[in-house]
Amino acid sequence: MSTIELTKETFEETVTQSGITLVDWWASWCGPCRMFAPVFQAASDEHTDVRFGKIDTEDQQDLAAAAQSQPRAQASAPGSQTTCGECIWNEN
Repeated sequence: MSTIELTKETFEETVTQSGITLVDWWASWCGPCRMFAPVFQAASDEHTDVRFGKIDTEDQQDLAAAAQSQPRAQASAPGSQTTCGECIWNEN
């Protein structure tokens, strides 16, 4: 499954759907975000049972106010929400 570009209008509906949603909060100026992008894309291609969304924090500044740091990944499932800020990602 390819990633979904999330916006202020689609975020809530997307992350509250049944199943797991992973969200990548990113910006073009963020080096670690650019390094993580291919890993996130590969995971979305491999794990078709999970919904993968991306939020461009420069374009979606209303949503970006919720992201306290970048890169930031968020996992959501009905009834729960987990965030991981300034994570160190490892392809292994």
